[in-house]
Amino acid sequence: MVGGVETSPDDRQVAFTLITQDAEENQQRSAIWLAPADGSAPARQLTAGKRRDLHPLFSPDGGRLAFTSNREKEWRQDLYVADLRGGEPRQVLKTPRGVADFDWSPDGTQFAILARPDWPANPDRKAPKNEDQARARYQERVRHLQHFRYRLDGAGPLDDEQPQVWVAGADGSGLRMLTEGDFAIARVRWTPDGRIAFLSNREPDHWRSLKAAVYAVSPDGNPEPQRLTDFFTSANAFAISPQGRVAVIAGSDGPGSVYARHQRLYVDGECLTCGLDRSLWAGVLADTHPTAECPDPAWSADGRWVYVPMTDRGTLGVSRVPADGGEPQPVVGGHRVVSFWSLGGDTLGLVSTAQDQPLLVNAAAADGSRERTLYEPNPWVKERGLGEIAAFDVELNGDRVDAWRLLPPGRQAGSKVPTLVYIHGGPHAAYGWSFPFVFNILAGAGYAVVFCNPPGSQSYSEEYAGRLTGSWGETDFPYVMALADKAVADGFADPARMGVAGASYGGFATLWTVGHTDRFRAAISMRPVTDLNSFYGSSDIGWDFGARSFGAEPWEEPERFRRLSPVTYADQIKTPLRIIGSSGDLRTPLEQAEQVYHRLLKMGREVDLVVFHGEPHAVVVAGKPWNRVEHMRYVLDWWDRHLKA
Repeated sequence: MVGGVETSPDDRQVAFTLITQDAEENQQRSAIWLAPADGSAPARQLTAGKRRDLHPLFSPDGGRLAFTSNREKEWRQDLYVADLRGGEPRQVLKTPRGVADFDWSPDGTQFAILARPDWPANPDRKAPKNEDQARARYQERVRHLQHFRYRLDGAGPLDDEQPQVWVAGADGSGLRMLTEGDFAIARVRWTPDGRIAFLSNREPDHWRSLKAAVYAVSPDGNPEPQRLTDFFTSANAFAISPQGRVAVIAGSDGPGSVYARHQRLYVDGECLTCGLDRSLWAGVLADTHPTAECPDPAWSADGRWVYVPMTDRGTLGVSRVPADGGEPQPVVGGHRVVSFWSLGGDTLGLVSTAQDQPLLVNAAAADGSRERTLYEPNPWVKERGLGEIAAFDVELNGDRVDAWRLLPPGRQAGSKVPTLVYIHGGPHAAYGWSFPFVFNILAGAGYAVVFCNPPGSQSYSEEYAGRLTGSWGETDFPYVMALADKAVADGFADPARMGVAGASYGGFATLWTVGHTDRFRAAISMRPVTDLNSFYGSSDIGWDFGARSFGAEPWEEPERFRRLSPVTYADQIKTPLRIIGSSGDLRTPLEQAEQVYHRLLKMGREVDLVVFHGEPHAVVVAGKPWNRVEHMRYVLDWWDRHLKA
């Protein structure tokens, strides 16, 4: 897998993070690689990658490359710098709890750092002997909670102290903290006038707000941080032009979950993409790279263009928007998913996946021309017998729903095969034009797979994405059944050997499906939401996402929460069901799976529960290597047992 890309300011080199699976140690490892941006020589490995080397960032002159690594402590990312003229990377800076983000100053003499302060002292105990003991004591502390955001899936319980902005010399000297307070901070970036900008909300109601603004603080810490922009809902990325203009990618206000609302581009407070009924950023799914965050917008050197991600009907590409207003221009597009990209000089480095291509590291000119491949991490995949994939759109209720079907390799024309209907999560994610790695494994085992983007999916109109608000299951269930009907009508699906499956919201929708029809011979619900009332309190996002998704708080509309919970219909589930959960999942906690599992077990239905210890919600991508293998085995075992017998 490739987990990020960075183009040098002189547009001569592209750095990327290559993630590998260490079977012996059962860990994912990552190293930094370099490739000439013109493709004139093969990519080469720059760092050893014995643990996790991440977030490469070139110095302004392109001669050095900074990155974070946990090579000293497994639980902490420190800052390292490699001189690209030669020599080993050296550690230049470490903070007690690790570096969360960093940026080079415009002249390359300083670093802006985002990091938490030292472990707080306990006046009742002797000072800890070392860093590990300090951390262990902190993790054992009694927590006194007075806010919502105290845990996060994939990270676990969050530290009580917020990250702060720091500054240090490029050699790590003179480290000092510039901000303080109980305000969340994200993404430190230098401004052209030598200040450090960041995303935050420093208002009294920050702890319950979804809004953030761009602030800036002087490197000497005086005066207090100054707010540069208005507040935006779900602001998650920004960039400041060489001329000092501020571009922000943020959500739009309105009903429903923020994930159902479009992400838009604002420049100096003016929305430049509000006339475009597409979201700049959305979870267009790809299982050949780690989960991606929204990239920062990127300014052209002359300040004329702002480069942004752009979604459309299951694709994710790169467009550029005129900074003074005008129609976005596609730069990198087509039927593919480009989740990582970086603009340096006149070169765009990018990581893309397409339905016939697992992953490529490419480079192109700033206008999208002269695209070339710099590195292909998985050429061996093309030597395997892959399934035959094609568009398989469904018409229902006046909607043309994007869908795809993947047939087993070597299937005889006219033959009927066991067929699996898969439902995506989110619910405001989307299937799309990425390489379906898991589905190809299923196809290789003899199964046809069909999947679609029903109402609620992103990369379409805002109305389409928001149509699911207050009607989970009820609105999209007919589209799932229409897809199953089309697979049968097309002649490849054996109607007596059909299964249904999904993860996260897809797990919810799977349970909703088998709670409302006996049509499927078997089902797998992975990391599902099952009880909306308990999800509201047990999930790391339930307190906000749950309420917005259903248009009310649970005490305001208790009947709605009961009606839309799959557990309500557990007594109607007759389909053999496997449920898969993770004990470390804070997004859809294991108790959600147990709500249905215990009921069905007591009713004497055919059900079992598979639990992955300590794994997060995204176990299929972010989990330990052998757990990812075991997950696939448990899925195949259930299908083979019920659909091939």
